[in-house]
Amino acid sequence: MRVEWPYGHEEKDRQGMLIADSFVLLNLPRSGSSFARTVIQHIYMERFHRRNPLIPVSVLAGALGLQKRLLTRHGFPMDFRELMLPNLQEGNEYQHGQHGGWSQIPRKYLNREVVSIIRNPYERTLSGHRHRWWARHPILGPDVLSAEFPQFPNLSFDDYLRFQDFGLARRMPNGQRADANVGPQTVQFIWMFFKNPKQTLETLTDEYLDSDRIFDDIADVTFLQNERLSDALAAFLQRHGATDDEVRYILTHKRVNASKSDGAKQDTTWTPKWISYVREKERMIFRILASRGFFYAPPLTSVD
Repeated sequence: MRVEWPYGHEEKDRQGMLIADSFVLLNLPRSGSSFARTVIQHIYMERFHRRNPLIPVSVLAGALGLQKRLLTRHGFPMDFRELMLPNLQEGNEYQHGQHGGWSQIPRKYLNREVVSIIRNPYERTLSGHRHRWWARHPILGPDVLSAEFPQFPNLSFDDYLRFQDFGLARRMPNGQRADANVGPQTVQFIWMFFKNPKQTLETLTDEYLDSDRIFDDIADVTFLQNERLSDALAAFLQRHGATDDEVRYILTHKRVNASKSDGAKQDTTWTPKWISYVREKERMIFRILASRGFFYAPPLTSVD
Protein backbone atom coordinates (compact mmCIF):
# COMPACT_ATOMS: atom_id res chain seq x y z
CA MET A 1 0.00 0.00 0.00
CA ARG A 2 1.33 3.42 -0.96
CA VAL A 3 1.02 6.00 1.80
CA GLU A 4 0.86 9.74 1.09
CA TRP A 5 3.01 11.22 3.84
CA PRO A 6 1.53 14.61 4.76
CA TYR A 7 3.46 17.73 5.63
CA GLY A 8 2.61 19.36 8.93
CA HIS A 9 1.52 23.00 8.83
CA GLU A 10 4.78 24.07 10.43
CA GLU A 11 6.79 22.77 7.50
CA LYS A 12 4.64 24.64 4.98
CA ASP A 13 4.91 27.92 6.85
CA ARG A 14 8.54 27.72 7.91
CA GLN A 15 10.70 25.72 5.54
CA GLY A 16 14.23 25.17 6.71
CA MET A 17 16.84 23.20 4.83
CA LEU A 18 16.30 19.50 4.28
CA ILE A 19 19.34 17.36 5.11
CA ALA A 20 19.36 13.91 3.52
CA ASP A 21 21.94 11.14 3.80
CA SER A 22 23.96 12.35 0.78
CA PHE A 23 22.72 15.86 -0.04
CA VAL A 24 21.31 19.08 1.41
CA LEU A 25 18.30 20.82 -0.17
CA LEU A 26 18.10 24.60 0.20
CA ASN A 27 14.65 26.07 -0.34
CA LEU A 28 14.51 29.21 -2.45
CA PRO A 29 10.95 30.57 -2.06
CA ARG A 30 8.56 30.43 -5.03
CA SER A 31 10.89 28.19 -7.01
CA GLY A 32 9.38 24.71 -6.79
CA SER A 33 10.83 23.74 -3.42
CA SER A 34 7.47 22.52 -2.10
CA PHE A 35 7.27 19.91 -4.86
CA ALA A 36 10.85 18.76 -4.33
CA ARG A 37 10.45 18.54 -0.57
CA THR A 38 7.17 16.60 -0.84
CA VAL A 39 8.69 14.09 -3.23
CA ILE A 40 11.90 13.64 -1.24
CA GLN A 41 10.00 13.27 2.02
CA HIS A 42 7.75 10.64 0.46
CA ILE A 43 10.68 8.61 -0.90
CA TYR A 44 12.58 8.62 2.38
CA MET A 45 9.48 7.82 4.45
CA GLU A 46 8.72 4.88 2.12
CA ARG A 47 12.27 3.60 2.55
CA PHE A 48 12.02 3.93 6.34
CA HIS A 49 8.66 2.15 6.38
CA ARG A 50 10.05 -0.77 4.35
CA ARG A 51 12.93 -1.14 6.82
CA ASN A 52 10.64 -0.82 9.86
CA PRO A 53 7.23 -2.23 8.87
CA LEU A 54 6.13 -2.74 12.48
CA ILE A 55 6.15 0.99 13.26
CA PRO A 56 2.55 2.20 12.70
CA VAL A 57 1.95 4.42 9.69
CA SER A 58 0.12 6.86 11.97
CA VAL A 59 3.38 7.42 13.87
CA LEU A 60 5.47 7.85 10.75
CA ALA A 61 3.01 10.24 9.12
CA GLY A 62 3.68 12.78 11.86
CA ALA A 63 7.36 12.01 12.26
CA LEU A 64 8.71 15.38 11.22
CA GLY A 65 9.36 16.92 14.61
CA LEU A 66 9.25 15.41 18.10
CA GLN A 67 8.22 11.96 16.87
CA LYS A 68 11.18 11.84 14.48
CA ARG A 69 13.58 12.70 17.33
CA LEU A 70 12.00 10.04 19.53
CA LEU A 71 12.31 7.42 16.79
CA THR A 72 15.98 8.29 16.33
CA ARG A 73 16.60 8.18 20.08
CA HIS A 74 15.08 4.69 20.27
CA GLY A 75 17.21 3.24 17.51
CA PHE A 76 15.19 4.09 14.39
CA PRO A 77 17.13 6.93 12.75
CA MET A 78 15.77 8.44 9.55
CA ASP A 79 17.91 9.30 6.56
CA PHE A 80 16.73 12.90 6.38
CA ARG A 81 15.96 15.73 8.76
CA GLU A 82 14.49 19.21 8.72
CA LEU A 83 16.77 21.93 10.07
CA MET A 84 14.94 25.10 11.10
CA LEU A 85 17.21 28.13 11.27
CA PRO A 86 17.19 31.68 12.62
CA ASN A 87 16.74 34.62 10.29
CA LEU A 88 20.08 35.88 9.04
CA GLN A 89 18.57 39.31 8.45
CA GLU A 90 18.89 40.47 12.06
CA GLY A 91 17.09 43.54 13.25
CA ASN A 92 14.27 43.21 10.75
CA GLU A 93 11.02 43.04 12.70
CA TYR A 94 8.95 42.89 9.51
CA GLN A 95 10.77 39.96 7.91
CA HIS A 96 8.93 36.70 8.62
CA GLY A 97 10.22 33.19 8.06
CA GLN A 98 13.58 32.05 6.76
CA HIS A 99 14.73 29.58 4.16
CA GLY A 100 18.16 28.48 5.42
CA GLY A 101 21.10 29.44 3.24
CA TRP A 102 24.42 27.79 2.36
CA SER A 103 26.32 29.73 5.03
CA GLN A 104 24.07 28.18 7.70
CA ILE A 105 24.71 24.56 6.77
CA PRO A 106 26.39 22.88 9.76
CA ARG A 107 30.02 22.12 8.96
CA LYS A 108 29.54 18.37 9.34
CA TYR A 109 27.18 18.37 6.34
CA LEU A 110 29.30 20.47 3.97
CA ASN A 111 30.79 17.34 2.41
CA ARG A 112 27.37 16.54 0.94
CA GLU A 113 26.14 17.87 -2.38
CA VAL A 114 24.08 21.03 -1.93
CA VAL A 115 21.13 21.44 -4.27
CA SER A 116 18.44 24.04 -4.81
CA ILE A 117 15.80 24.90 -7.38
CA ILE A 118 15.95 28.05 -9.48
CA ARG A 119 13.26 29.72 -11.52
CA ASN A 120 12.99 32.24 -14.34
CA PRO A 121 13.47 35.64 -12.58
CA TYR A 122 10.72 37.21 -14.69
CA GLU A 123 8.22 34.52 -13.69
CA ARG A 124 9.39 34.64 -10.09
CA THR A 125 8.74 38.40 -9.97
CA LEU A 126 5.23 37.87 -11.32
CA SER A 127 4.66 34.97 -8.93
CA GLY A 128 5.67 37.18 -6.02
CA HIS A 129 2.96 39.67 -6.94
CA ARG A 130 0.32 36.99 -7.46
CA HIS A 131 1.11 35.00 -4.35
CA ARG A 132 0.59 38.10 -2.16
CA TRP A 133 2.72 36.88 0.73
CA TRP A 134 3.83 40.51 0.97
CA ALA A 135 0.22 41.56 1.64
CA ARG A 136 -0.08 39.20 4.59
CA HIS A 137 3.42 39.95 5.93
CA PRO A 138 4.36 43.47 4.78
CA ILE A 139 8.07 44.20 4.89
CA LEU A 140 7.36 47.91 5.44
CA GLY A 141 6.11 49.48 8.64
CA PRO A 142 2.60 50.93 8.97
CA ASP A 143 3.78 54.57 8.76
CA VAL A 144 5.58 54.00 5.46
CA LEU A 145 2.67 52.00 4.09
CA SER A 146 0.21 54.74 4.98
CA ALA A 147 2.35 57.50 3.46
CA GLU A 148 3.62 55.77 0.32
CA PHE A 149 1.06 53.05 -0.39
CA PRO A 150 -2.33 54.26 0.90
CA GLN A 151 -4.05 51.71 -1.35
CA PHE A 152 -2.19 48.79 0.30
CA PRO A 153 -2.73 45.84 -0.03
CA ASN A 154 -4.38 46.49 -3.40
CA LEU A 155 -1.17 47.08 -5.32
CA SER A 156 -0.88 47.01 -9.08
CA PHE A 157 2.19 45.32 -10.52
CA ASP A 158 3.76 48.78 -10.96
CA ASP A 159 3.07 49.62 -7.30
CA TYR A 160 4.35 46.21 -6.25
CA LEU A 161 7.75 46.83 -7.90
CA ARG A 162 7.98 50.21 -6.16
CA PHE A 163 6.95 48.51 -2.90
CA GLN A 164 9.83 46.05 -3.36
CA ASP A 165 12.28 48.91 -3.88
CA PHE A 166 11.09 50.64 -0.71
CA GLY A 167 11.49 47.45 1.28
CA LEU A 168 14.92 46.55 -0.04
CA ALA A 169 16.80 48.11 2.87
CA ARG A 170 14.98 45.79 5.27
CA ARG A 171 16.47 42.82 3.40
CA MET A 172 19.99 44.20 3.76
CA PRO A 173 22.34 43.70 6.74
CA ASN A 174 21.38 46.03 9.58
CA GLY A 175 18.72 47.69 7.41
CA GLN A 176 21.30 49.62 5.37
CA ARG A 177 20.59 50.96 1.89
CA ALA A 178 22.30 49.16 -0.97
CA ASP A 179 24.98 51.15 -2.78
CA ALA A 180 23.98 49.43 -6.02
CA ASN A 181 21.09 49.14 -8.46
CA VAL A 182 19.96 45.78 -7.18
CA GLY A 183 16.66 43.94 -6.86
CA PRO A 184 15.13 41.86 -4.05
CA GLN A 185 15.76 38.54 -5.80
CA THR A 186 19.48 39.27 -6.03
CA VAL A 187 19.68 40.21 -2.35
CA GLN A 188 17.86 37.02 -1.44
CA PHE A 189 20.04 34.98 -3.81
CA ILE A 190 23.16 36.30 -2.05
CA TRP A 191 21.72 35.49 1.39
CA MET A 192 20.88 31.99 0.18
CA PHE A 193 23.84 30.91 -1.93
CA PHE A 194 26.94 33.01 -1.24
CA LYS A 195 29.74 31.89 1.05
CA ASN A 196 29.81 35.13 3.07
CA PRO A 197 26.47 36.79 2.37
CA LYS A 198 26.56 39.46 5.07
CA GLN A 199 30.01 40.68 4.02
CA THR A 200 29.04 40.60 0.34
CA LEU A 201 25.90 42.66 0.92
CA GLU A 202 27.60 45.17 3.20
CA THR A 203 30.05 46.06 0.42
CA LEU A 204 27.72 45.60 -2.55
CA THR A 205 28.33 47.87 -5.56
CA ASP A 206 27.33 47.93 -9.21
CA GLU A 207 30.96 47.29 -10.14
CA TYR A 208 30.90 44.09 -8.07
CA LEU A 209 27.61 42.89 -9.57
CA ASP A 210 29.05 43.29 -13.07
CA SER A 211 32.41 41.68 -12.22
CA ASP A 212 33.53 38.06 -12.30
CA ARG A 213 34.15 38.09 -8.53
CA ILE A 214 30.58 36.89 -8.08
CA PHE A 215 31.63 33.49 -9.47
CA ASP A 216 34.31 33.18 -6.75
CA ASP A 217 31.94 34.18 -3.97
CA ILE A 218 28.99 31.94 -4.77
CA ALA A 219 29.05 28.58 -2.98
CA ASP A 220 29.19 25.22 -4.72
CA VAL A 221 25.47 24.61 -5.28
CA THR A 222 23.79 22.38 -7.85
CA PHE A 223 20.82 24.16 -9.41
CA LEU A 224 17.78 22.33 -10.78
CA GLN A 225 15.61 24.25 -13.21
CA ASN A 226 11.99 24.78 -12.16
CA GLU A 227 10.80 24.69 -15.76
CA ARG A 228 11.81 21.02 -16.08
CA LEU A 229 11.85 20.15 -12.41
CA SER A 230 10.39 16.64 -12.53
CA ASP A 231 13.04 15.42 -14.98
CA ALA A 232 15.86 17.33 -13.26
CA LEU A 233 14.90 16.11 -9.78
CA ALA A 234 14.55 12.52 -11.01
CA ALA A 235 18.03 12.64 -12.57
CA PHE A 236 19.51 14.23 -9.44
CA LEU A 237 17.99 11.66 -7.07
CA GLN A 238 18.96 8.84 -9.41
CA ARG A 239 22.59 9.94 -8.96
CA HIS A 240 21.91 9.62 -5.22
CA GLY A 241 20.58 6.09 -5.40
CA ALA A 242 16.90 6.47 -6.30
CA THR A 243 15.37 3.24 -7.59
CA ASP A 244 13.42 2.89 -10.84
CA ASP A 245 10.15 2.88 -8.86
CA GLU A 246 11.16 6.05 -7.05
CA VAL A 247 12.07 7.74 -10.33
CA ARG A 248 8.67 6.81 -11.75
CA TYR A 249 7.01 8.30 -8.68
CA ILE A 250 8.89 11.59 -9.19
CA LEU A 251 7.98 11.76 -12.87
CA THR A 252 4.28 11.07 -12.27
CA HIS A 253 3.75 13.04 -9.07
CA LYS A 254 1.57 16.10 -9.58
CA ARG A 255 3.43 19.38 -9.28
CA VAL A 256 2.52 21.63 -6.37
CA ASN A 257 1.31 25.04 -7.54
CA ALA A 258 3.21 27.30 -5.18
CA SER A 259 2.10 30.46 -6.97
CA LYS A 260 -1.62 30.46 -6.24
CA SER A 261 -3.07 33.88 -5.71
CA ASP A 262 -5.20 34.44 -2.63
CA GLY A 263 -7.96 35.83 -4.78
CA ALA A 264 -6.63 39.17 -6.00
CA LYS A 265 -7.07 39.75 -9.71
CA GLN A 266 -3.75 40.47 -11.45
CA ASP A 267 -2.70 42.12 -14.69
CA THR A 268 -0.16 39.75 -16.24
CA THR A 269 0.71 41.80 -19.35
CA TRP A 270 4.41 42.64 -19.35
CA THR A 271 5.59 46.07 -20.45
CA PRO A 272 9.09 47.07 -21.67
CA LYS A 273 9.48 49.08 -18.43
CA TRP A 274 8.88 46.05 -16.23
CA ILE A 275 11.14 43.82 -18.32
CA SER A 276 13.94 46.38 -18.10
CA TYR A 277 13.40 46.64 -14.32
CA VAL A 278 13.86 42.89 -13.77
CA ARG A 279 16.67 42.49 -16.31
CA GLU A 280 18.73 45.32 -14.79
CA LYS A 281 18.12 44.82 -11.09
CA GLU A 282 18.48 41.03 -11.19
CA ARG A 283 21.33 40.99 -13.75
CA MET A 284 23.66 39.13 -11.40
CA ILE A 285 21.24 36.20 -11.23
CA PHE A 286 20.90 36.12 -15.02
CA ARG A 287 24.73 36.04 -15.33
CA ILE A 288 25.17 33.24 -12.78
CA LEU A 289 22.40 31.12 -14.27
CA ALA A 290 23.72 31.66 -17.80
CA SER A 291 27.11 30.37 -16.62
CA ARG A 292 25.27 27.16 -15.59
CA GLY A 293 23.54 26.86 -18.96
CA PHE A 294 20.20 28.39 -17.95
CA PHE A 295 19.11 31.20 -20.28
CA TYR A 296 15.90 33.20 -19.91
CA ALA A 297 14.53 35.34 -22.72
CA PRO A 298 12.40 38.36 -21.83
CA PRO A 299 8.65 37.67 -21.83
CA LEU A 300 6.47 38.98 -24.62
CA THR A 301 5.10 42.47 -24.11
CA SER A 302 1.74 43.97 -25.00
CA VAL A 303 3.26 45.38 -28.21
CA ASP A 304 4.97 42.16 -29.38
